[in-house]
Amino acid sequence: MIATDPDLLVRAAVDAVGVLYSLWDFAAPLITAGKLIPLLEKWMPPPSDGFFLYYPSQRQKLSSLRVLIDYLRTNFKTGARAIAGTDGQS
Repeated sequence: MIATDPDLLVRAAVDAVGVLYSLWDFAAPLITAGKLIPLLEKWMPPPSDGFFLYYPSQRQKLSSLRVLIDYLRTNFKTGARAIAGTDGQS
């Protein structure tokens, strides 16, 4: 099942229609309640204390993007990383 509504996907998983691929934080309350069980835990990445910001790599970044990146790095130092994406531009 493919859908853009995360609540629909969670409902399908809870109703045993299939397997849900989701953010851990989104599924954690349902796992704690026993409504879902985690699969393939051996292959799950370790939890992160921060977040990732993905953006297209460009020679000249927008000044507004630069301000956002600087703000996030300053105010959310625990694990925050900004990563330039690969969009074919260098």
